[in-house]
Amino acid sequence: PECTGVHIPDGPDSKYVSQEMVWDDVGRVIMKNALKGYNCTVFAYGQSGAGKSYSVVGYPPNIGIIPNTLISLFNIVDINSDEKVRYLVEIAMLEVYMDEVYDLLEPRKRERNKLKVFINKGEVFVYDPKDRKNMDKVWRAARDHSQAEAFRKLGDANRTVRATGMNPSSSR
Repeated sequence: PECTGVHIPDGPDSKYVSQEMVWDDVGRVIMKNALKGYNCTVFAYGQSGAGKSYSVVGYPPNIGIIPNTLISLFNIVDINSDEKVRYLVEIAMLEVYMDEVYDLLEPRKRERNKLKVFINKGEVFVYDPKDRKNMDKVWRAARDHSQAEAFRKLGDANRTVRATGMNPSSSR
């Protein structure tokens, strides 16, 4: 059983908010804009133990912004009955660690493949320097919610995690 006030709000003065509130205030807005064609990013920054991973990913049964987005997005895709409307859902998960960029959807190897960032006319590209012609390499097509969730779990498993004085499993 969860302790009141730990990962769940315990009253109007709680320092915690529910995942539903985070989703309603942040996640739905991001998804709404993504469905309008905007590229959207969820970027969490802050002190170790402040709740970045909890807000973005969550801990079951309190799922965060990304799992909620996948559920909501594929609900929209699945109920679409307009033959003129087609959806292509692509997923990328990147990690910036010690000024290096890594593709979290690549199978984890001892020596991780460092990616490069290139900006052209305001557009940002992330590419593998060994394959410069393929600027879309970090994107993976997801045919359904289960495949998207499998990609998300792979990305989570590949994150760099190190203990800090405030958080034994702090993501980097």
